[in-house]
Amino acid sequence: MKHLKKKFFLKPSKPSDSVKNVLDNAQDVEPEEYENITQNTPDLFGFIKTKEDELVQAFHYRSNNVNYFIPEPNPIVIYFETGRHYYKYTQPTREALFKELDKEDWNVYQVQTRIYNFYANGSSCVTFLFTALEAFINKLIPHDYTYSKVNNGETEIYDQVKIQRYLSFYEKVKLVLPDITNKAFHIQHGHKFESIKKLKYFRDEIMHTKLINKTTFLFYRDLFTTALDFNYETAIYAARDFINYYEPNLIEECECGKDY
Repeated sequence: MKHLKKKFFLKPSKPSDSVKNVLDNAQDVEPEEYENITQNTPDLFGFIKTKEDELVQAFHYRSNNVNYFIPEPNPIVIYFETGRHYYKYTQPTREALFKELDKEDWNVYQVQTRIYNFYANGSSCVTFLFTALEAFINKLIPHDYTYSKVNNGETEIYDQVKIQRYLSFYEKVKLVLPDITNKAFHIQHGHKFESIKKLKYFRDEIMHTKLINKTTFLFYRDLFTTALDFNYETAIYAARDFINYYEPNLIEECECGKDY
């Protein structure tokens, strides 16, 4: 997979004639008033006009008493692209590890370097891929949507915030998303969803790393074995297909054909 197209969180859009007229006739704010607005308006945001006359939403950031408006990128694409970046190095560093181990006189410190490099790339790939999935699922939940769930015989209503915070990944995928979108990836693409389940399992093992058994010397064998056996290629394409199933072409390769 080549590097991805960068995306803004909100797609750039052409303003209507009425909005364009307002923008064209807007008057500059006085410096004193501008300073007052930027210092006392926590939810301040703006729009940047491109050369193509499209508007891009930007968030306000103040640093060293200087005001900046930064185009808001899509964190889902950033997380996925970061996972893709590390994915590129998982197989080469795995091969380098076993190339070192296959030497008759291999050096333990060289092997240590190889396993460090491999696991750093593999665990980073998995962590960022799953972070992209979680962020994407939360993005799909409308602000006015509610979900009902029975707990201990009582019906509890979950709003957008509570859904994001308290419902499990599988509840969101299997119950909430089908209700919102009338689509069910886990049913229509069961084989790919199995890959996502494996991705989640590995990511959880990384994020909550535990000793196997304090009475043995095999402290993290299962963790590293999972890393060595994991199919990173299958996982990255399954994650891409999950996201694009609900939002077509959100994850797409850049046409330049370059990889970096």
